[in-house]
Amino acid sequence: MTKHRIFAPPPVASARAPAVHAPPPVAQMKPAPGTAHRPHVPPVPVHRQSPASPLCVQMRPAWSPVPNAPPPRARTIQRAAALDTPAISESDQRTAARFGLHLVHENKDFAFYEKAAGSDGEENAETTQYWYRAITEEELRSLDAVRILPMYEAYGGVASNRSYVKKYFNNKSPSKYIVEFKTPSPGWLHKHLRDTYKINPKPESGASSFGLGETGTNTVGAVQGIKPGSKIDLGGEFNLWLMDRTVRWTVVNARFDKKG
Repeated sequence: MTKHRIFAPPPVASARAPAVHAPPPVAQMKPAPGTAHRPHVPPVPVHRQSPASPLCVQMRPAWSPVPNAPPPRARTIQRAAALDTPAISESDQRTAARFGLHLVHENKDFAFYEKAAGSDGEENAETTQYWYRAITEEELRSLDAVRILPMYEAYGGVASNRSYVKKYFNNKSPSKYIVEFKTPSPGWLHKHLRDTYKINPKPESGASSFGLGETGTNTVGAVQGIKPGSKIDLGGEFNLWLMDRTVRWTVVNARFDKKG
């Protein structure tokens, strides 16, 4: 009888899990002189795939708050416009943005905005290139639409510096804006009215002014071809300069109502 030998299959190598490198021991670090002591915090393992090994463990120190130590720096976005956001209407916010006005102060009823002016000191008529006047919302609309400044049966003056006009620009003033009128050159308006009509400005406290209205500085002096004492339409002539852009304008101050 023939005996058959049974051959067992060769042993199959068992699959081994990929080797995981144990973290090296971390030495206790001594704080540098003059710095806050940060207690040792065990590293946090961070797993990532690496071409060199199927699984690699990297060690990343964990952040732990320490008394009087600042937290990690975060990016901050500064929004300058957000600082100028009192409770005013969207229409007033657009007006402020259009003319480059910024908030200077406010009270419970109004927010006051302004920007740099061409003449803020005590400029007089002989030297200034800029003239100022406080106007209402309706007057601003007229300037904006047709470049015409409405004239009334009043003095209707323009002053040689903004500081003088700001004295009367407050909670109780009927005007909402201060407008700056820029003439072609320093002393241009004074020279034109003096040489053409012999009209001189009216002295004010720290300023000079010309009245554009019907009771303004519109009486002609001794000029050839014009009867002395005659009155001219100075406001109409000023509007012609605005219309042909000889004189340009912008808003330099505004008083906006606060909502609520």
